[in-house]
Amino acid sequence: MVKLVAFSMEGTLLKNKNTWNRVMSKLSRNPYYNIIYNFDYLYDNLNNKINVSINNTAFNKLIDESFDYMDLYDGIDDTIKILHQNGIKAAIITAGVKNYADIIAREFKFDYSIANEMKIISGKIRFIKNVDSIRKEIILNKLRIKNGFKRDDIISVGSSLQDISMKNVSGKFIAFNPSAVEVIRVADKIIDGSESLLDILNEPINA
Repeated sequence: MVKLVAFSMEGTLLKNKNTWNRVMSKLSRNPYYNIIYNFDYLYDNLNNKINVSINNTAFNKLIDESFDYMDLYDGIDDTIKILHQNGIKAAIITAGVKNYADIIAREFKFDYSIANEMKIISGKIRFIKNVDSIRKEIILNKLRIKNGFKRDDIISVGSSLQDISMKNVSGKFIAFNPSAVEVIRVADKIIDGSESLLDILNEPINA
């Protein structure tokens, strides 16, 4: 009996495969932040290097404004409703932008949303790493233990190499529009070319 379905966000709930790219591109266009955008912005490369005089409320509002509802895959609302009607919890586990994950979680009533974030601490932008991009199974296993679930109670859904680790604590791993052949190789079910998340439910979820 499935009790939890864990979703990656980028490429699975969102067509956008790099939410940090979008956020940092937006910030870099604002001379106020004095950010020169490059792909080394995360983790220690960002921390303590950018001084700002803005509070977290205003900073998060700016990040929220970069969210694009057009990026959402169709069918998320109905998919989560069907899961809940069957007593199944839904989680977002992503190394992407927490603001985006939280918007999706609020909009579609996910039970859990765990992601990485940026905060203003002592006048500097700090990157808070809540999810290791290649060790998502750590977060998923914490949810498993918290709820008293077994591995076979869990399905994970992802699209990229970064999502494969969730298979380690899932009874089934679904590759949704997989972006690499390695994802296809490890998947228990493959959904390719889909425009709707509802396609993950084409087979009975508890079959």
